[in-house]
Amino acid sequence: MVSVEENDKGINVTLRLVDTETTQILANTDVYDEDKNDKNINWLMYGLALKMKQQFPMMQGEVIHVSGKGFHVNAGANHGLSIGMKLLVFRK
Repeated sequence: MVSVEENDKGINVTLRLVDTETTQILANTDVYDEDKNDKNINWLMYGLALKMKQQFPMMQGEVIHVSGKGFHVNAGANHGLSIGMKLLVFRK
């Protein structure tokens, strides 16, 4: 969910990522600036994307075992993973 608040002092853009199955807020970040010109809006969006990337880092690994509704990957806590985390997996 994105909300944009603009007033005479500046612009604030808030991005909230919500798990639609549990309604748990997974991330909530925002950016603000007093300069509302188009070039600066693009810079704000870059900053918002960077903040989100920091909260959801990309990692690379391989699925090494599949069982039932779960799977195991060849990465662990040293990659920022923990048991029960939800992952987005891409197939080559």
